[in-house]
Amino acid sequence: MYEKNGEWSGYKITKSEKGFIVSFWSSIQGNITGDKYLYKHDINPNSLINKNTNLNDKYNNWMTYGEYLASTVRELYRIAKEAKRATNIKCLAKGYIVQ
Repeated sequence: MYEKNGEWSGYKITKSEKGFIVSFWSSIQGNITGDKYLYKHDINPNSLINKNTNLNDKYNNWMTYGEYLASTVRELYRIAKEAKRATNIKCLAKGYIVQ
């Protein structure tokens, strides 16, 4: 499991047999909270994130693989959905806007 929690928002990434489940929470008014995504494991062992990826390892000088996955999964899902393209990301739960 990989988790980052701030005072007002955070995320949790858990491993499943199909991939990584990324769930978000926020208590900031106007932000989305409660959304959950499945990032399916890539069968290519040379891909950036696969079933053997350690989310605590450094992706670059600024972030870990876990931080990279959490920061991109929402946007990659949105882009694929708008373009009506197949993706390895599945929305498990839609979030709602904090009132």
